[in-house]
Amino acid sequence: MPTTLSFGAKGPEVARLVGLLTAQGCAPRPPVTSDAPAFGVAIENMVLYFQMTHQGPDGRWLDVDGVVGGDTWWALEHASGAPQRSFLEVGIPAGISGPRRAILETAVREHGVREDASRPNRSDQVDRFFPASACTSSGEGPPWCCYYVSWVTREAVGSYPLGEQIGSCHVAWKRANALGLWEPNDGRSPTPGDAFLILHKDPALGWCTGHIGFVLQVSDDGRSINTVEGNCGNRVKIGRRSLGDPQLRGFINFFGDHPEFTRGSLRGARDLGTAGTR
Repeated sequence: MPTTLSFGAKGPEVARLVGLLTAQGCAPRPPVTSDAPAFGVAIENMVLYFQMTHQGPDGRWLDVDGVVGGDTWWALEHASGAPQRSFLEVGIPAGISGPRRAILETAVREHGVREDASRPNRSDQVDRFFPASACTSSGEGPPWCCYYVSWVTREAVGSYPLGEQIGSCHVAWKRANALGLWEPNDGRSPTPGDAFLILHKDPALGWCTGHIGFVLQVSDDGRSINTVEGNCGNRVKIGRRSLGDPQLRGFINFFGDHPEFTRGSLRGARDLGTAGTR
């Protein structure tokens, strides 16, 4: 059984953890260079981000707690490919039109775009989402979920609704608040084409680790959403998330409207071959 690690741990198992995180594009910043490092804030932040974007062996999202137990170790060793597939179809709900539909059509066209196995956070397709300054020609790239959201909105509507290309979930939250586009997850139902934001702590208290993607469908009972997310399982992925997750803090409503639409969660299927399941 792998050793369970949490904040404050030290030794070679922490070094192994850093190596696996780095191989999956979650290299701690500042870099960890010791052969027997301490599990500090930089490592914890990357563990949290990895947990936000990966499934465990049972197909459920990892607990986002910064603790590296059996499920997180398994995901670190099975971070892409078939173990991280969602087996969900792609579908845009009826009633969604105009710029919201353009955003979702653009987002799902990228479904299945993935990183090169040997280049964390990089591939010819992923590189399109970055500004020129974000990564070197040959090195690894930064986590790209927020860059993906910015790129999709710019491609779909011809401008950045938050004013510029943004690569930080915390900055996206701040900008959405300033523009009056933030809607907290307080029981209201999001609208397809919104962006959801997962943040590890109350962002009003300061910078925090986060993950972002688009709301694709809302379930009939309003308890869950289907999503299209970048840098999730090292790819653009269709997912399902619970609105009861306390770390799903809320939504960026890029257009400030609430159009009517047809609810219904995407069907999970294990007999679709490669279509729609990446």
